[in-house]
Amino acid sequence: MSECSGLLPGGAVTTMRLAARIASLALVIALSVSSCAATPEEAAVPPPAPGKAAPGELVVMFMPETTEARRNEIHASAGGQVLSTMLGGRIAQVSVRQGQAVADLEAAYRGFVEVESVEPNYEVEAK
Repeated sequence: MSECSGLLPGGAVTTMRLAARIASLALVIALSVSSCAATPEEAAVPPPAPGKAAPGELVVMFMPETTEARRNEIHASAGGQVLSTMLGGRIAQVSVRQGQAVADLEAAYRGFVEVESVEPNYEVEAK
């Protein structure tokens, strides 16, 4: 009998059974990962063209655990004017205040660890 026999609860498990379980688990993981890959249609969608962004606007995404109070503090500190929100405030469309540069506003938001991403507010067309 192998040294690995009896290592799992419930009695003796042979090395062959253990190897079969590991192989099955590896197959399930491999199939799960491959099903997450982008379809050819998804991969073919080009990113928005540079320059097609709403002037003076950014889209800010906060980490999921960021509270509403903290998001409001960050907006006030960064200087962004909130135009609209989605997902309960987690995503915000913001504009620069008069006299503020978009690059400065973007840099201000990026300085907070609670901010997951900051991007220009690109215009997109549904096809």
